[in-house]
Amino acid sequence: CIGTSVVAACAAAAAVAEHFGVSFKIAAERLSQEMQPMHGRLNPIAGARGSLIIDDTYNAAPASVHAALVALSYFMNAQSYKRRIAVLGKMAELGQYSVYEHEAVGRHAAEIADVFVAVGSEMRAAFDAARAAGMSHNAVEWFGTPDAAASYMRRAVAAGDVILVKGSQSSRMEKVIIPIMAQPEKASELLVRQSEYWKSH
Repeated sequence: CIGTSVVAACAAAAAVAEHFGVSFKIAAERLSQEMQPMHGRLNPIAGARGSLIIDDTYNAAPASVHAALVALSYFMNAQSYKRRIAVLGKMAELGQYSVYEHEAVGRHAAEIADVFVAVGSEMRAAFDAARAAGMSHNAVEWFGTPDAAASYMRRAVAAGDVILVKGSQSSRMEKVIIPIMAQPEKASELLVRQSEYWKSH
């Protein structure tokens, strides 16, 4: 499991266990045995060509996108990884705050990611903000659809890449992941929205 939210949940569970007389050691052992990443929630998946995918495609809001970027930053000094790639779709239902929040995400991505791929019309503001923040032009891409982004990522992914993929449900960012999985045949087991209904929409 990846991310501080998981650590916070485990700490809360251990505190409750201790309240009911379960030792921290036993609680920690059970958590290590039972805790499993949830589909689409900072779930690590083996990627193509020796990459690592962080699948956070279940949904997106400003707070969760910033938290996911922080999780991506944990790989900054990891010697076994080379590039941090943020592939981000829109955050829906933000109303009058949409441009402001997408711009904030773009600035944050510029601080964290070596490559930033923005997907969808709303994410154009994030793309522009990342470039304005000093991210080089060849490190920032924008695509109108997840299918177009998937086509780009299929060509771009390389050994040592850590790829965060996130977006609101309606942005269908799980479509970006399938072509860059080490085992795409396991998509129905590992990804969100893999029912026949979702596949046809």
